Amino acid sequence: MKIKACAFALIYFFFAQEASAHTLDVTYLELESVGQSEISATMTFHPDAAYFLVGKKSPDLISAPELVESTLAGGQLLVNNKRCDWTPGEIEQKESQVTIKALAKCEGSVEKVSLSLPFLNRLDKSFRLFGKLSRQGQDELLFELRPLNITANLEYQSAVDFSHMIWLGAEHIGAAPSEWRSREGKFQFPDGIDHILFLLALILAASSLRAIILSATGFTIGHSITLALALLKIVQLPTRLVESLVAASIAIVAAEIFLKHKNQKLKLVLASFFGLIHGLGFAAALGALNFSKTSTVLKALFGFNIGVELGQLFLILIIAPVVLWLTPKAFFSKYLKPVFALIIFLIGSYWFLLRAFAIG
Repeated sequence: MKIKACAFALIYFFFAQEASAHTLDVTYLELESVGQSEISATMTFHPDAAYFLVGKKSPDLISAPELVESTLAGGQLLVNNKRCDWTPGEIEQKESQVTIKALAKCEGSVEKVSLSLPFLNRLDKSFRLFGKLSRQGQDELLFELRPLNITANLEYQSAVDFSHMIWLGAEHIGAAPSEWRSREGKFQFPDGIDHILFLLALILAASSLRAIILSATGFTIGHSITLALALLKIVQLPTRLVESLVAASIAIVAAEIFLKHKNQKLKLVLASFFGLIHGLGFAAALGALNFSKTSTVLKALFGFNIGVELGQLFLILIIAPVVLWLTPKAFFSKYLKPVFALIIFLIGSYWFLLRAFAIG
């Protein structure tokens, strides 16, 4: 009874978390210099984030001027150390996103840019703004802003920060310690909790060192392939479909633990197939920036993928030894392992329903 009570308490605790943070907690900002002294901006929000920022609740309509004022104009854009002024712009609203377009009037040619966006400090610590600055579609510079880190200083002489892309990949799957704390220093689950639960289910289903290595290898190959294909825009699927399939993969691998079959080839095929799906999810973090320069795509791709791999290896090195140590113990195999599998299965199923059918 105590085990069941703990299981359902954990299920409730997980269900209380945001189930689809990948779309709600991410904003994309594309900046492009046009002419000699203007910068166009296109910023895409999840509707709930946009409503929050202007102090309205769905389905109230948001005007372009008030959203620009609450975000871009509420901050500071400097070109060559001189302040730019934002025009009201225009807005486009869809069920899944809100997009604003605005124009900044600056002085002189765009060489050195400083952008500060205080509105990010009003949002949760997990919020991310992925940005791209380009000149006439070329010379792309990437940057990321977040609460408490709201300023980007960009120069066209600089290149894409490869080490930053590595760290971004590790953060995306929840491998960075900072992802487990809120702005107030309290414990919270990272945005990459779905990937962590998938890895946990994969390791529990494998139950031997050789099987874990094979499954992890297959999964790595799979997500590396689709991450590259998605960033290069060779393969593209709707975000809602990808996120739903990611959730379904968690439930299926957890269900596999109950089946207790010994077919290692099938497990390897499943891990590789689900790796293909997760790779599309990883690409969503960067793909919306619409890279136009091949060198930028490749730097972002390799850096981000290396970060994902290092983060994944870190998580496996933490989880796998514990599981392998517990596996021979009867209490773990008979009670704890099925409970963990049930929790992961229910969480994955809940996320699938929420993402695929907007239930909840």
